[in-house]
Amino acid sequence: MFHFKLNEQIFALDDWGSPSDGGAEIIEGPIRQWGKIVFGNLEGDLHAGLYAAGKGQFRFEYPYSEHSTVLEGSVTLTDLKTNERTTYQKGDSWIISKGSNIRWHVLSERVVVSYLGSAVAVGS
Repeated sequence: MFHFKLNEQIFALDDWGSPSDGGAEIIEGPIRQWGKIVFGNLEGDLHAGLYAAGKGQFRFEYPYSEHSTVLEGSVTLTDLKTNERTTYQKGDSWIISKGSNIRWHVLSERVVVSYLGSAVAVGS
């Protein structure tokens, strides 16, 4: 079992390069990202772990559905289809459906989230 708790030290994350390495478009940067997959893999039906991104902005079209909770920092996510914009801070969560086009604007030096990704599209 893995647990991610608010106000606990986050274990070491792997350097994942730039969000553009995963298909994102950098809007304001350069940006670095880090993470650790603790369950499954990106090619499977289900994967989970931690993801972190440095300050800046990028656009990403989600190839999977995702539930995330902020463990550190703050980020504003904008759904580019509806233009809905929400700022998330430590303890806040979101659900994003597969195929959504989302702009990330990391407001703090970095944001860290725990996430669960699924190949199944969820309702929007």
